Amino acid sequence: MSAIDIIIWIVVLGVIAAGIVIAIHYASEISTASNVHSEMQNTAALVADIRQAWQGYPDYSTISDSDAISAKAIPSAITVSGSSLTNVFGDAITLGTDSSNTNAFDLTDVVPNKACAAIANALVQNVTSLTINGTAVTLPVTDPATIGAACGTTDPSTLVETYSGM
Repeated sequence: MSAIDIIIWIVVLGVIAAGIVIAIHYASEISTASNVHSEMQNTAALVADIRQAWQGYPDYSTISDSDAISAKAIPSAITVSGSSLTNVFGDAITLGTDSSNTNAFDLTDVVPNKACAAIANALVQNVTSLTINGTAVTLPVTDPATIGAACGTTDPSTLVETYSGM
């Protein structure tokens, strides 16, 4: 092999390696976007199923993961393991009565930081309160930077979403 052949092979292998790195990078981004979309759909379905199961009852004072599981109010896309719920990212979902209003319930969702802002921005229109990583977000949100700042760099991020109404 001549020196030119070796240089050509090095360039070709470099282009192939760069292509693989780019493909891996975008595959990760596509996977995250897909999981964000799935998590938003699953949260909407969970909230709807809970509201339907508790319809006609005086309030959400009995809501918990295990009660929602027993009430068959968990969509099939959410993983149930014993009395625990897990989201598409493999992290915990926890249900509970809102501490200031028994006619509302809290849904605590632990998500990767890279998904935090996208999920929070998607659900902010449907909640009566939102806390991200311990920071209460003032509603209505008028600037997406508010959500980004609350998500910060904490990984995973914890979203506490409050849904009201029976």
